Amino acid sequence: MKEFDDDRRQRKMTDKQKKNMPAKGFDTLKGVISTMKRELRHILVKPSADWTFPELLRIQELIILSLYYDYPLRLDYATLQTKKTSGNCIYKNKKKPRGWHIQLEDYKTAKTMGQKTFKPNAKNQRLLNKFVPAVENLTKHGYLLSNQSKLKMSKQVLSKKLLSLTKRRIGREFSVQLLRVLYAMKNRGILESAKQVSEKLMHSTEQSLHYAKKKD
Repeated sequence: MKEFDDDRRQRKMTDKQKKNMPAKGFDTLKGVISTMKRELRHILVKPSADWTFPELLRIQELIILSLYYDYPLRLDYATLQTKKTSGNCIYKNKKKPRGWHIQLEDYKTAKTMGQKTFKPNAKNQRLLNKFVPAVENLTKHGYLLSNQSKLKMSKQVLSKKLLSLTKRRIGREFSVQLLRVLYAMKNRGILESAKQVSEKLMHSTEQSLHYAKKKD
């Protein structure tokens, strides 16, 4: 652990991270997401009320990658309730600011960063407009993500799902840690002059710079 922390402070990549580093970096996800949308179009064009649970799980894989491409959180997506409440949730505002919002109160750096609320991008807004109603129609657990048994997905299962999904789609396992490293590397210039990326990663600018590793 100390060696890993030292590498982060020096902004050096570990050997494992170098091995898994894709040529296009973080934007590798962008191509995968586009491909998945084409493959799943026959489900997405249907009313979400007509989706089956297996279809929901297929769209859920798209949701997971698309949300991580937008906001590379840790495993907090597994903690989001689908109703506006205290704690972590995803909810839809019908008045300005309209659309889906993600609220985080319970997360790793909450004591220093405080409550955070952010709005997914337009593409994810459209996906969530169909996905969340389908989740509420097909499950009873009240959370955004589901496991194979129609129960709430745990953080551990989300971690495993992300590894298996990226292995299948990209040929390499992308952990949450690696995705956050890739995101920080992509935005290294911004990190050195602004706090936007730090807010998305939900920690301080200094911590974000630890993620923005040098290739050499």
